[in-house]
Amino acid sequence: MGNCSEEKPGSCIPANTVYGPYMIYPDATIIDIGKKKKIKKVLRNGKYYVGLRLHNEENLRYYSLYRILYEAFVDPSIGAQDYIIPADGDYKNLDISNLKKVSASEFHKVHPSGRKKKITKKEYEEICELRKNGLSYRAIAAKYRVSHYVIQKLLRNGFYTKGD
Repeated sequence: MGNCSEEKPGSCIPANTVYGPYMIYPDATIIDIGKKKKIKKVLRNGKYYVGLRLHNEENLRYYSLYRILYEAFVDPSIGAQDYIIPADGDYKNLDISNLKKVSASEFHKVHPSGRKKKITKKEYEEICELRKNGLSYRAIAAKYRVSHYVIQKLLRNGFYTKGD
């Protein structure tokens, strides 16, 4: 076993865990037992790890690396509505002690893909200027953390507030 001690019964992290046809280690290494290959972790935009494609008993599914680690080594009974994020906000830190369970609303406040809900009048004017200067819809959307469809709709229909 990994770092288990008899004095602290709740602090035992096994050296590895079998998760379907995969072996998972606390250092975030995942081995496909059938193919005897290491599953590659992909860092998106240098900020956070993307989901992993894993086969379960029925089919192929995408799993969050953070969720797999939390489920395997901390709490196997987490619900579908629970999100797992790093406690220190560093998505590159895959240490098990750094993972925490949060609600959907908490997740979207801190996760890099979380969306901002409203565009202000000042931001709308900046968006218009950026578009006039040739910046793409997607680049503008990334800057303001909204969908590129929101940017297209704003530029097509103009800025309005509720009740206009």
